[in-house]
Amino acid sequence: MKLADVIRPAIEYAQEGITVTPTLSNVIKDNFDKVSKFPTTAAIYLKDGLPYEPGDKLINKDYARVLRLIADKGPDVFYKGEIADAIARDMAAYGGLITIADLSAYKPAIREPVRGTYRGYEVISASLPSSGGTHVIRILGMLENYDNDFPLPEEPEDIGYVRIIGKADEVLVSGAGFLFGGDVLVDVGYGIALGLDVRCYPGCSRGVDKVKGFIG
Repeated sequence: MKLADVIRPAIEYAQEGITVTPTLSNVIKDNFDKVSKFPTTAAIYLKDGLPYEPGDKLINKDYARVLRLIADKGPDVFYKGEIADAIARDMAAYGGLITIADLSAYKPAIREPVRGTYRGYEVISASLPSSGGTHVIRILGMLENYDNDFPLPEEPEDIGYVRIIGKADEVLVSGAGFLFGGDVLVDVGYGIALGLDVRCYPGCSRGVDKVKGFIG
């Protein structure tokens, strides 16, 4: 697909607005002091000076305009064109660190995705420095240690499902969160980070036992 085609739905959402979810409303409330500090940010994410409530419609026409520029002119408009100029001006005005030279010199790193398996499916996701890909694969590796009749609820919204996945996430982070980091500066070691030999972090059986004990 062409870049413009990929971006088009996001432009429509930004231009026409989205319905504020409880999660988005809470994020804005949690960051109210930061949002209020910057007038342009406050103009988008505050309604009459207060955070949006669930069910409100949030419209972001500035974002729609930025996406249109990228769709029409390509990535260079972000790194070297008028978007880059606007970012640099805003950074300078508020004591930020990014300059027009930084943006112009930026080169994206093309990384191989991380891969794992889960009950016959191949899972492909983002590699480090994003921890999400390795994190998901490791959680699936923990859950795969169960028998095939592992009692996951049928509906993802089921509170039991959320609690099981949450517990697996807690066990993972408490046992192996130190393994995640930016691979540009740190030799993380994907074999360890993914736990490919044991399908979860060292001491995996104890981690699985914790989740099993949690769900009875």
